[in-house]
Amino acid sequence: MKDEFTNFDYEKIFEFANDAMLIHCAKSGKVLKENIQAVKLYGAGRTSLVGCSVGELSTGDRNYKNKKAIELIKQAFSSGELLTFEWETMAIDGSKIPIECNLKRLGSSSNGLVLAMSRDITERKAADRRLKENSRYYKRLMSASSDGIALIDPNGNIVFVSESIKLITGHSAHVVRGRSIYDVVHPVDALKIRSIFSEIKSNNSPLKQGSIYFRLKNKKGNWTTQEGRFKNYLGKNNFNYLLVNFRDVTERLREEEELLQKDRKLNHLARLSLAGEVSASIAHELNQPLFAAVNYVSGCKNRLISNQPKQEIIWGLQMAQKELTRAGEVVNVIKNFTRKKKTSPKNISIQELIDNSYNILQLQVQNGFASCNFEVNFNPSVFCDEILMQQVMSNLVSNALEAMKGLPPNEKVIDIKADKFKTNFINISILDRGKGMPDSLKEDRSDNLFFTTKEEGLGLGLSLCRKIVKAHNGSLTVNSRRDGIQGTEVSFTLPILQDNL
Repeated sequence: MKDEFTNFDYEKIFEFANDAMLIHCAKSGKVLKENIQAVKLYGAGRTSLVGCSVGELSTGDRNYKNKKAIELIKQAFSSGELLTFEWETMAIDGSKIPIECNLKRLGSSSNGLVLAMSRDITERKAADRRLKENSRYYKRLMSASSDGIALIDPNGNIVFVSESIKLITGHSAHVVRGRSIYDVVHPVDALKIRSIFSEIKSNNSPLKQGSIYFRLKNKKGNWTTQEGRFKNYLGKNNFNYLLVNFRDVTERLREEEELLQKDRKLNHLARLSLAGEVSASIAHELNQPLFAAVNYVSGCKNRLISNQPKQEIIWGLQMAQKELTRAGEVVNVIKNFTRKKKTSPKNISIQELIDNSYNILQLQVQNGFASCNFEVNFNPSVFCDEILMQQVMSNLVSNALEAMKGLPPNEKVIDIKADKFKTNFINISILDRGKGMPDSLKEDRSDNLFFTTKEEGLGLGLSLCRKIVKAHNGSLTVNSRRDGIQGTEVSFTLPILQDNL
């Protein structure tokens, strides 16, 4: 039984193997024997392969000639080592078949035989072509994109950057690849990136994704600002990188800064306009303490000449100092209100905001021969620019006074109230007792900065108020009063700080 198995074992394995098998003469390269799969591969008759030369089984193209095939067979025979390569054969119908071929000497060198094992790799080659086409497609896609893509390894080295970086910096991708990210970005931004890597590598709170602004130097030597989004794939088996998408936002930031500068100029102009409107009241407020101080100083001088008691002179000087301090406070209020500066938001309570606005509002009210009531029913803290909020309230008070123009002084009353609005907002209302505001002003005309109904107005008031409030994530509305009194209610909301909720 054992002998029977031994007799047919190798022959059956050769005959029914999954790969196409041919036995070649090591000297001539001719086929001496084939198996079933070889017949199927070449599409030949059962005995038509025997006696064929390797040249007849090859396409005959430049790289697949009979001479080259015989050289490979002789090389495998003489070395005794397994020789693996790709080849292109031709079926009996003339079609080309790409194959992967293994050549190995069969037995000892005295046999003069070489075994060839081949398999059809048409599908694999097609898949390779599709993969290369996809690769070329995505390469073109990334090159044409205005955004850059970079892969950074755990050590901070740039292992890949898309060709689109040339559109961003003027440098070719190969100039950047292989360099450390810390050498490429601005030194200040390198510290931020180090901090991100440190946080990513921390086991306590691994960072998955985020955003960062950094600067790259372009070919002209100028620093350009990039807006980046990153995703953390560090530690992944097949993709151990930090993936960064970035785009040049230098021009966008410049345009935004120009718009901010224009807003500051308009806000400054509006505050100067308001100060001009109450100039008579400002002069009155300054004249009172200054004249009082002059009188006190004059009295002290007379008492010094007549050798009056020292205590009276000291009292007179103290009163003069008090009046001069009062005048200085008026000057500071106007100076702070009208000065041109960048926005500087801070945490401030509503009561403090209204208290700090009192002097400038009171000047306006006095100048309009009116009176004003303040009512703070809810006093949370908000995050806002105090001067801009004072400007909003001053503009709205100015509109309220305009609405009551022509009324007797005792009927000119403005109510300023602070109440809770919904859950997360404070509502500040300025209510007048005029005839009511035109419907045209109740609409949002923020795109028409110079719209006005005042004969001498600049048209900066209500429009800028809406813009300022919107920038603070609030809203401004204009409605008729709802408490039974004729007039208009202008309200604006501000978000409350979370600690107050």
